Amino acid sequence: MENKYRETLSALDLISIGFEAFNLLVQIKGMYPNLRVGYIYYAPLDYLSDWYGNPISDNFTFIPLMTDAVSIYKGISYRICSIDVNTVHTHLEAFSDRAVLFGAMHDPTLIKLLDFYGFSQKRLILRRPLKLERSSAKPYIDKYLRFSRTWDHVTVLDSQKVVRYLNRLDSLLTFPEVGEEIEQLWLKLILEELDLPVLPDLVNHRLPQRSCLFINC
Repeated sequence: MENKYRETLSALDLISIGFEAFNLLVQIKGMYPNLRVGYIYYAPLDYLSDWYGNPISDNFTFIPLMTDAVSIYKGISYRICSIDVNTVHTHLEAFSDRAVLFGAMHDPTLIKLLDFYGFSQKRLILRRPLKLERSSAKPYIDKYLRFSRTWDHVTVLDSQKVVRYLNRLDSLLTFPEVGEEIEQLWLKLILEELDLPVLPDLVNHRLPQRSCLFINC
């Protein structure tokens, strides 16, 4: 890894994993422009624009961890064919200990990263998928959560708990409402982990944050 690129990675404050997390990263970068951000995905997203309409390549560092991947379902998702383990280790070592990484646990890259001890030692804010998201990796995710320790530096937002608690408040709950609540809870967790101000007009959720976390008893 070139020294300049390694220095760029080590300076990042916030790193998203997967497309869903990337969309939230764009929002956070728009709210806090001084954050140094990067994203892990199977391909660069340079064709997209940021919060202010600028090219993504201007202020977002693309981190190509899984280089052998193919697009499936007309680009909606992707499949990882193989992993360059050395590349993963090298990048993980380059990330600062203060950097926060976040992503949804149904993303193929994030699922692969769960096998790396170096990844589990990072400051992680992960989202457990909803049952209706129908990820083929759900059995693996559930097994990982059930038999892994939840360290203080790893936070898992449990989307399934969010649905259960929202249903108690509103029997006519819609999927967009669930998605908005999950996003707001996820956003607040990230901002708090980064020690950034949580502005009431930008972050608004209905449920108590602590009750929506996965707890391994």
